[in-house]
Parts: sequence; structure tokens; C-alpha cells
Amino acid sequence: MIVLLFLLNLESRSEQLRTLVVMGIPLKTIRRITLGESMLVALVGSLAGIGLSVLYNKLVFMAMNGVWSGVIRTQMMFMDIRISTLLTGLIATLLIALLAIWFPLNRKLNRHFSTYKKRGTGVKLRTGLPRRIIIWASILSGLASLAMVGSQLVRRELVNVPLFFGAGFLLLVSAVLFFYWYLSRILTEKRGVIDLQLLSTRNARRNLTRSMSIVILFAIGAFLVISTGSNRKDLFSNAADTGSGTGGFLYYAESTAPVLKKLNNPEVQYEFGLSESYSFVQLRKADGDDASCLNLNKIINPQILGVEPEMLEDRFSFVTRTAYLDEAHPWLSLLQKLEEGVIPAIADETVIKWGLGLSVGDTLRYTNSRGEDMRLLLIGGLAPSIFQGNVLIADKHFLEQFPESSGTHVFLVDGTVGDTAMISSELGRGMRDLGWDMELSAERLAEFNSVTNAYLSIFMVLGALGLLVGTFGLVVILWRSVMERSREIALLKAVGYSRKQIRILVVREYMFLLLMGIGTGFVTAVVATLPSILNAHTGTSFYSILIWLAVLGINGWFWIQMVARSALKNESLYRALREE
Repeated sequence: MIVLLFLLNLESRSEQLRTLVVMGIPLKTIRRITLGESMLVALVGSLAGIGLSVLYNKLVFMAMNGVWSGVIRTQMMFMDIRISTLLTGLIATLLIALLAIWFPLNRKLNRHFSTYKKRGTGVKLRTGLPRRIIIWASILSGLASLAMVGSQLVRRELVNVPLFFGAGFLLLVSAVLFFYWYLSRILTEKRGVIDLQLLSTRNARRNLTRSMSIVILFAIGAFLVISTGSNRKDLFSNAADTGSGTGGFLYYAESTAPVLKKLNNPEVQYEFGLSESYSFVQLRKADGDDASCLNLNKIINPQILGVEPEMLEDRFSFVTRTAYLDEAHPWLSLLQKLEEGVIPAIADETVIKWGLGLSVGDTLRYTNSRGEDMRLLLIGGLAPSIFQGNVLIADKHFLEQFPESSGTHVFLVDGTVGDTAMISSELGRGMRDLGWDMELSAERLAEFNSVTNAYLSIFMVLGALGLLVGTFGLVVILWRSVMERSREIALLKAVGYSRKQIRILVVREYMFLLLMGIGTGFVTAVVATLPSILNAHTGTSFYSILIWLAVLGINGWFWIQMVARSALKNESLYRALREE
């Protein structure tokens, strides 16, 4: 944004700077004066930005202690403002502004004005070799991006997030280079015929730096917002799917007292007053710390669950795996015996990475009930699931380490959605003496995902604020462009074109640039977030992506229409025509 606005200012002062050079004023003096003026403006803007950043953080903390307190699980978060942090941000911003101003100014003075002083004419850019280099660079960047994505799709490794972000960046570079090549091409026109569509394209090509600044600005803004939206979770998507985070189970339940009998046995079901229309998966539990996203601390001793692996066959989804995890029957991999008494274990990938600070393939050390060292090899990572916060091992390995375990404490209830009320009533009545606590699996998963969504919302708002700044830049560019072309527009009006046709000409030109930027940001964001989008069980919120696309397009269209209508009033056109 700084570069864009400064380029506009530099263009508006082009004649002034040229005059100063011709008058013999040293370039060093001109550069120092221009930099001083620009950096003063940058300083004022940076100070205003610091004030707005403090206000934004205050609002975020108010939301965390208020509407998001149920998600964050605390109402005691306080903002700590440090002068050193603010000064660091101020210095970094001013340094970026200095670099953004220095290079275009230096290039403008050294190339154009020095050449003008010597030759008295402008320098024409070569259109042969540079354009070939640009298109080949665009093709190579695009092919490299496709190769990176294709290699991962073939190998089915959709979890290499840095690689996909790298592919998205290369695709962004490829698209920007292609648009630059496209806009810089030579257009053919019919002699004596004014084609408004051709004229609109020529106007976009008139100042490539200005046009490409719009494309790049909105491409980056759209990339940030859409990539963030892609990682937001649809809280109740695919809840009944056996491969989703619920495993297709209707309820998740825990009991204070252990259940000593198999609840799938018809005689036991009759004893507890339960019907046979639903079934159970029972898990043993060794108490530990909560390693889910609801606990912000690093965990050393997570809660361990013992499960009969065959009961979870074809349930849930794995996003990371090791060679120890069988691809066809991953859950049965928990039954294998590893060397040196190591026990295979499975947990949510997010728990492994963030809660435990480990990676799939690492060994988690634990202490069993006898006080002996217990080593759990993390052979696979689940997509976000209702097991978040727990580490799962086979039931037989669990009993070897915790032989005193006399029953099960965790239960997964498999039933139909239509029987939800009946199941809740029967279990609540039959298990009331066991300290029974039960919740819908979809609601449990949504509670975990809501934490991620809350933090992603904070970054999405930041991206939206960036797009608002980009929209402001678009309005400034559009207004200045229309003012510079007022005589041209007045001439079109004089030769018979209506204000509506001229407005369509202007709107078409800038909507073309706007849509190029948004489209580039959208496509590259999709590539960068393919691990989330292609995994059917991560619950990507496609509605939020579509909403943001619509907001971006409508917002840009609205401001383009407003500026075009305001600038094309009859009074301004008549004044420009008289000057012409």
C-alpha cells in the first residue's frame, strides 16, 4: 500500500521533479527532500497505526473475556502493552516504508530523469527479450507449483503444509508475471474505429505499475482472507460420517464409576433398562492431564485410553502416519508388538504437535501404575476428532501397564439420529448411579473446533482490515485516473458517447484489474490450503470462503461505481471539454 500511494504521488510530481533536474539541482538533494517529505507522512501514519493496533488488541481481549470466554475458558486475560514492542513495530514500519520509497524514487531519478537530462527524451523500454523472459518465468513458476502439488497428490501426503504454501506462492508469482506479460502485449486496432472494450484494455495498460499494484494488492489480501477462511472448521459438517471427527458415533460419554460389564451384551442391556437399537465402544482410562486445545499449557502426561482396535475399524481419518501404521487396517496396528517393549499409540495430530510438542514417529515417555517407564510410539495422527486430548493404545497393552484397571470409563454410543432423544433418556436413567456424563459427539467436536475458529477469526479480521486499506488504495487510484483522463472522457462525451457508456468503460477497466487480483488470491489460497480442503473430514467451511469472495467482489464493485458516477458529472465534463 505504501509503494502504491507513493508511486501515485511520484507520478503526480513527475513534471516537478523533471523541472528540478533540468534546473541543475543535484539528484542527491532532490532525493533527500522527497524522502524527507515522504518519511514524515510515513511517521504520522505509523503513529496512527500504533494507536489503532492498541485499540484492536483491546477489542480482541474484550471479546476473549466476553463473547469468546466460553471458548478460551477464562475471563482473566489482560493486555500487556510494552513500549519496547511498540517502538520495535514503529521502527520496522518506518524501515519498510523507507525501502518501499527509496527504490522506486531512485529508479525514477536515475533512469528517467538522468536520461532525460542527457538526451531530452524519455527512454523506451524494450518489448522483445524482456517479455519473453517474463512469460517463460511465469510458465516455469507455474509448472514448478503444479509439480510440487502433483507429487504430493500422487504420494497422498496431504499434510506437508509448508510445501503447499510454497506451491501457492510460486503460483502467485506465475500469475502476476503472466498478467504483466498480458497487459504489456501490443494490441491491434481498426483504423478509424473507437472500440470501447479495446480502449478499456489500453487504459489498463497505460500505466503498468499502477495496474499491477492493484492486482498484487488485492491478490495478497484475498490470499490472506481466503486461506484463513479455508482453515476455519464447519462445526457440524459430516457429523454422521464414519470418517469424520465423530467417527459416526452419536454420543461421547464418561462415567465416574467404572462399568464392569460389556454393554453390548443383551442381558446387560436388559439389566440397565437399555434397548438393543444402539451399540457401545467401551474404553479404559488412565487419568492424566488434558492435552486438548482447551488447555493452553504444554502437557507431559496426557490421559491414556485403552480400546479394542477392531471396534474402531473404518472409523475416523488419519492425516499423518508412519511405516508402523497399516494403510488398510490402521487401527489394528495398535495390536502389534514392537521391539524393546515399545507400545504403538495413536492421537490427534494437533494434540501430538501442539499439546505434546512432538511429531508423529516420536516416542512419548510415561509412567505406568507400577512406577515403571512406559514408552509410547506415536505411529499415526488423527484428523481433529472427539479423542482430542487423549492418547489411544490397544486394550491388551493397557491392561499390561495398568493391571488394576477393573472396568471402562469412556463410551462411544453408535445410534441413529432419529433415536437421539430416546437414547439420551434411557442412558440417563439406566446409568444415573455411575456418575454418567454424556454429550453429543458433534457438539464435543464443535467445542474443540470453536477454539481454532476463534483464533482464526482474529487473523481473518486482520486480513479484512488489510483489504479495507487496499480498497482505499483502489479508490485513490480510480479517482486520480479519472481526473487525469477527464479531457479524454469529455471528448468521448462530445463525440456522442453517453455517460452510461463511459461509466461502463471505466468500471470495466478497474473491475478487470480487481477480479484479476481477487481471482489470483483465491486460486493460490486454494492451492496453499489443499491439505484442509481435499481432506473431506476436516470440515472446511466453504460457505465462509464463498461469502468472503462475494464480499470482496461486491465491495470493490460498489466503490468503483461510486467513484465513477461522482467523477462523471456533467459539470466536471463540461469544464474539462472547455480546457481541451
